[in-house]
Formats: sequence, structure tokens, C-alpha cells
Amino acid sequence: MPGGRAKRGRAQAADPTAAGTHDDAHDDAPASGMTALHRWRSPPWRVAAATALSACPDGSAVAAAYEDGRVEAVPGWEGADLSSLAWAHDAFARRWRLFAASLDGAIYEVDFERQQLAHASDSYGGAVWALAAAPGGGGGRGDGGGGDSHDLVAACDDGSLRLLRVNAGAAGCEYVRMLAKAEGRALAVAWHPDGKAVVGSGSDGCIHAYDVASGRELMRITAAVHAAAPPCIWSLAVLPDGTIVSGGSDGATQFWEGRFGTLISRLQQHVADVLAVAASADGSLVYSAGVDPRVAVFKRVPDAGTGAERWAYLAHKSPHSHEIRALAAAPRGAGADELLLSGGVDGQLVLYPALRILQEHPVRLTKAPQAPLLQLAPRGPGGAPRLVVAQGRTLSLWRLGRAAPARAAPAVASGDAGAAAQSGPDLAVPDHEQEGDPLDLSEAPGCLAELRLRGPRHY
Repeated sequence: MPGGRAKRGRAQAADPTAAGTHDDAHDDAPASGMTALHRWRSPPWRVAAATALSACPDGSAVAAAYEDGRVEAVPGWEGADLSSLAWAHDAFARRWRLFAASLDGAIYEVDFERQQLAHASDSYGGAVWALAAAPGGGGGRGDGGGGDSHDLVAACDDGSLRLLRVNAGAAGCEYVRMLAKAEGRALAVAWHPDGKAVVGSGSDGCIHAYDVASGRELMRITAAVHAAAPPCIWSLAVLPDGTIVSGGSDGATQFWEGRFGTLISRLQQHVADVLAVAASADGSLVYSAGVDPRVAVFKRVPDAGTGAERWAYLAHKSPHSHEIRALAAAPRGAGADELLLSGGVDGQLVLYPALRILQEHPVRLTKAPQAPLLQLAPRGPGGAPRLVVAQGRTLSLWRLGRAAPARAAPAVASGDAGAAAQSGPDLAVPDHEQEGDPLDLSEAPGCLAELRLRGPRHY
């Protein structure tokens, strides 16, 4: 620690000089086969927020994008500032391909073999805030595409929805055309289950439904309760029966009838922005999450008076410490339970049984996210050890502290048999060598140099 104090612990070690059980000064290591472990907190630990989650439609994988540009479906790597993920089916290769949208205005294909973002395509609409793939494994929904293509729609910073196409056997995706444009920024987009329409929303407080083939606006919903302050609609989902679910900056999760846009239910279960919504495959359960670190669960129930269906709040889970930015429901095939995943600013990925979320506790998939890479350099003659720390695009060199000379243990009188009987290996060591006690340092640790790399990764 920079203040000249450190914490001491103990562990058995076969080799006291091993780098993994390093001691600040080998000459102060306790005897009897024990090695002193010094807890040191000087290097900063930077945790990258999870910004997007997407489940492959066949249930084979779930991908996560992080604020520092990493994508995790295999061991992660670094790239652009990613905002959304979508899977497209390649009928020629008979596999699913992952695409990532970025705030730099590009849509990348994730190359799993080379572990990098490749084949960038321009959105021609500025930063891409959301990306959605057509339902099923087909594409071209009335826009000239055939069964060998899969369509994507991007919600862009200029307020437009842009149509892109993934062709079987061809790398990346190609820009097709601008589908529609509204006021403000386009922040969310979702496909209708029939694949013939898309629903978009943004900073104007409205939800728009468009026909994919013609670009004609089919419906406009004003989601604002107060016209003077329209909320940003951050997230959208369309259920199998056409019901539209929206989450906005006013903390409300709203349910809209898909044909005429009538408000079915408005549930205010969040105290701040709702950043993500997701639904079970059959549309019976809906989940929302946002700035307050909770995942709220809603269920479709019949109204006791009229018999009409409405939505009711069931409960919530709070496994995250900070805001939740992404939700994804993952199918697992016939006979297997669906899974729900959440990710957020704390860098944690949390797994829930989607249909039994109230009966079972969530499971953390990453208990220590984005651990830095550490390498201890050999000690020079008479010098303090050096430690190399690699995090993201930063490499830093640290000088470890040096322990102060150990104080002599208090003498025990030869005639005091009781005291002699109590003094063993644990009681005979100096006070600062007890487990958990502060360790006095004669030389404080410090950062000697820091390098910021221009390349995408440090390994």
C-alpha cells in the first residue's frame, strides 16, 4: 500500500522464492516451511461494464460485449466501443454468425477463429445504438433478399433505421438502404415476429412501427405521460402475439397492443431509466432492468373484473451492485429450461432460470471479471522486486515495497515454565508477522512507468 503499510497472510509453499508466493524481503520470511504473503492494493483494477448481450437463436451460445470493446463468447479480445450484438444465420455454411454494432458508426463481424472484429461495414447514420436481426434464419423480408440472406436493422444516431444484409458465404454485411427516419436519436429497434415489420424508438418519446418492404410508417405511439418532457425509449421487445414492450428514462415498463398501439399496462417498478427489456420465448414473462440494479419480473394475468389480459409485477432480483445495461433470454431446445442473462457496469454476468426465476437464486458466471495479467520480474542485486501489470491497452511497471527489519521477539525467562509452554512457532514471531496485521515498510511501492498501447491488445 502506498502509505507504507501492507497486510500479511500465510500459506504453505514448497518453494519460498516462487513468484506466486513472493515475499517483499526473503530474509523476513517465517521459518517452519511457511511463506509470508503480502496483500498489496496499489495497482488500480479497472472493470469494464457489460454493454450488450445476445443469445444465438439455436441456443448454442450467448455473446457478451463490454465497454472496452471485448466480446466474450470465447476468450475475449479488444476492439471498438460496442453497443449491441446480433446473430445472423448463414445458410451456405449452416452456422450462426455474430455481428457487433459500435458507437463509431460501424457494424463488425466477430471472427472467432482470429479472435478479432473484422469486415467493418459503415452504417451511414452515425453511431449505432442498437442492432437487431430478422426472426428465424431467413432474410430479405419483402426487400429483394432470398433464403440465402439474413437481414439486420440498425438504430442510428441520426434518427434513422438502416437495413443491412448478411449474404451466405460472403464476409461481413452489406448496406441496403435507409428504412425510415424520425426526430432525435434512434435508440432501440426490434423486429415483429412475422419479419415484415420493425419497431423503433428513440429520444423523441415515440415508438414507430414500419413496414420493411416499403418503409411506410404503420403506427406511431406516444409513450410520454407528460408531453412537455418526453422520455427516451431505451429498449424495445415484441412478443409472439405482437405486444410491444418498452422501457424508458421515466423508469416505466409499458405494454402496448401491437395492432392499434393501445396502452395495456404501465408499471413503474424502477426508480430510474429502464435500459433493457427481454421476454421468455412464449411471451408469458417479461423482464426489465436499468440504472437501479434490479431485474424486475412481469407476468400476463387475466383481469378479475373484465377478464381481459393485463400485466402484473411479480418480484425482482438484485444481484448486481451497479446499473444493468443488458438482458438476454437464451433458448436451450426442447425439454431444457430457458436461461436469462444480465450484465452491467460491475462487469458481472449473472444467470437466472428464466421460467423459475422466483424459485431459484441467480448464479454469477464471472466472480472476478477482467482480472489483470501480472508478471513478477526477477529481483536485481540489492533492489526491490518489479511487477508488470497488463490491463486492457495499458502496461505498467511497479516497484514493490520492502519490508522493514523484523523486531526481536520478547525474551522468555528460563524459570517461567508456563510462558515457555505457551510460546510456539506462532507466538514467538514478532507482532507485525501475525496474520492480518499491518506490515511496516522501509520503502513504499510505486509506479515506475506506464505505457498505453495503440494496438488492439497486449498479448
